[in-house]
Amino acid sequence: AVFPAPTGPTTAMSSPGLTSRVTSVSATVPSGHWKLAPASVNLRLAGAKALYRLLVREKLTGHEILEAFRVVPVPKHIRTLLCAREVERLLAAVDPSTPIGLRDQTFLRLLFATGARVGELTHLTRADLDLAKGRLVFVGRKNREDHIALVPPLVVRALKRYLAKARPALLAKSRPTNHRLVFLSRRGGVFYRTNVSERLAVYAKAARITKRVTSHTFRRSIATALADRGMPAEVIRVFLGHRKLSTTLGAYVAYSRETLRANLEKYHPWFGGRAKRTRKKRKRP
Repeated sequence: AVFPAPTGPTTAMSSPGLTSRVTSVSATVPSGHWKLAPASVNLRLAGAKALYRLLVREKLTGHEILEAFRVVPVPKHIRTLLCAREVERLLAAVDPSTPIGLRDQTFLRLLFATGARVGELTHLTRADLDLAKGRLVFVGRKNREDHIALVPPLVVRALKRYLAKARPALLAKSRPTNHRLVFLSRRGGVFYRTNVSERLAVYAKAARITKRVTSHTFRRSIATALADRGMPAEVIRVFLGHRKLSTTLGAYVAYSRETLRANLEKYHPWFGGRAKRTRKKRKRP
């Protein structure tokens, strides 16, 4: 267990022994000790802390146990990004002549075009489509507000083609409860994120992309591409459906070195001596 389960009556939950057990759980995790990633361990510790906070509020345990929780250090890693050419190679590896291939190609196009979360697309229904105006409505989940995504004409045409040619073949095997979903599995069931991951691994290998490609890679890649092209960070926040700008800047937008150099040469007065100063021309007497 990631956090200790109480043993005995609840009145004994404030014992020093239990506090020491939480402290040992919250200590720095040795390499290879946990089967879960450090971030996953922290999520479980947060749930345990919320439970004990409730017990403290109900006066079923002492507050000293909350002080024993320590988050596990999460190592920083370089996030995988795909350039536009790599995305095209990935799409070219899909065979759109079959219903499954046309579904996968349309799904991947929507991921990159809208920057959507994979769960937003797997839960997408026919009622969420407004193809006449070129937009999708992602219904808010997990206390999120509804998010409207604009779709470029190229992807709208691909989505219409999928709905007309591929989806009916998948729908024939589907249960009535799944008829409202846009994307269906091979057997007409829910198209889960695990299915998306499996298909992505196949296409990445076929496209000879050695990077670890996930559905979220598309979201980070398009956000970074938009930033490199000069889109303001606040607009990217709206595009991704984030509440806070810090989320957009901290976890999704990674400016390339070329963009950094170009901006330094443009704005920094001392960078390489290339900054141009505007001087007023003196009028000759």
